[in-house]
Amino acid sequence: MTHNLSVFQTVSQCDEFLAANLENLENLNYSKTTLSHRLATGVEEADQISAELEASEAALQMMNNLLPSLPDGQQRNDLLDEINDTENDIIRLTSRLENNGIVSYAMRQVDMEFILVKQAANEDIHAQVVARKTELTSATAA
Repeated sequence: MTHNLSVFQTVSQCDEFLAANLENLENLNYSKTTLSHRLATGVEEADQISAELEASEAALQMMNNLLPSLPDGQQRNDLLDEINDTENDIIRLTSRLENNGIVSYAMRQVDMEFILVKQAANEDIHAQVVARKTELTSATAA
């Protein structure tokens, strides 16, 4: 994208912009690095939640298979309580996976796209201002 660089009339104006933009590029790079780490962590978190969910579902299946073989009594009641607790764990884990894992990861990806677009635009204008500075320096020297 070509920008109107005629607003830069002096080398010092270019230098001032370049210094400010360089700081902005450094901040964007820091944000990108931080977000990359958070994306990786998000994947790990989603994987961990998925593993816990699978283990809970397998345990629930085993308990449900065992339940018909138990006679009425304390042991059966204890197993029913355990089944209820496991079902609640599954609901909680499913909610965590949906809210913290998938949605959070998607939002972080969107944030990363914004950072990359902004970084590319800033790098582009930076290069154009460097060229304008060179042009102004050459004109001053002539």
